[in-house]
Amino acid sequence: MGFKENLKEAIDNKGVTPYRIGVDTKVSKQSIMNYLSGKSTPTSNALKELSDYFGVTIDYLIDERVNNVTQSKNNHGNSFIELPNGQFLMIMPVVGVEAQAGFLDRYTDVEYLTEMPKHSIIVDEVHRGNYVAFITRGDSMDNGLSNSFQPGDIVSTRELQMLHWKDRLRYKDFPYWVIYTTQSKQPLLKQIIDHDVDSGKITCHSLNEAPEYSDFELSINDIKALFYVIDTSRSVSNKIY
Repeated sequence: MGFKENLKEAIDNKGVTPYRIGVDTKVSKQSIMNYLSGKSTPTSNALKELSDYFGVTIDYLIDERVNNVTQSKNNHGNSFIELPNGQFLMIMPVVGVEAQAGFLDRYTDVEYLTEMPKHSIIVDEVHRGNYVAFITRGDSMDNGLSNSFQPGDIVSTRELQMLHWKDRLRYKDFPYWVIYTTQSKQPLLKQIIDHDVDSGKITCHSLNEAPEYSDFELSINDIKALFYVIDTSRSVSNKIY
């Protein structure tokens, strides 16, 4: 099956019309009709809009099994599918809430990663590095504003290798981080607001202003893994919990 067949299936499953999609999304009714007839192909923005609307992944819509799709992998096993406009769909494993506690014990196991659910984002080129998505939990990063993280959101991250931890973290460019510590197997999702290179400590901040979520310092020596957030998606489905 190709894109137009997958789109028709998604429309049938949701029970909507092209007109309804045009009202509910930024993708016009005419564009939907053109996609279904094969007259045109969607832009990367349209693919993202439709995947969010139907609660499916982008790779489900374009179907990575179709012919003439160029697919490659980086040195960490993340897959990249070339899109018609020259951009790429980057596919990464997504770690559900229940899997997060044991993730570090197995995340170098290629077979384990292959069997995990997948999440995808659109990028401009094939990237090196280790990209992993996490399902958020708890309300410490939810302040009710647009930049907050609600339980069930999907955060796409890139791992920062340990050899870079002694350098000043780029927390102004990438403020939000998934942090595994020696104190708990469950990771933290926090905003890093300071990194004292001399003392080797970072300051972690929660967006929720409740007293129990006050700022705290964390020693680099107490950190097992660092992943900085590069993208956030609000999930409309709990199938991958």
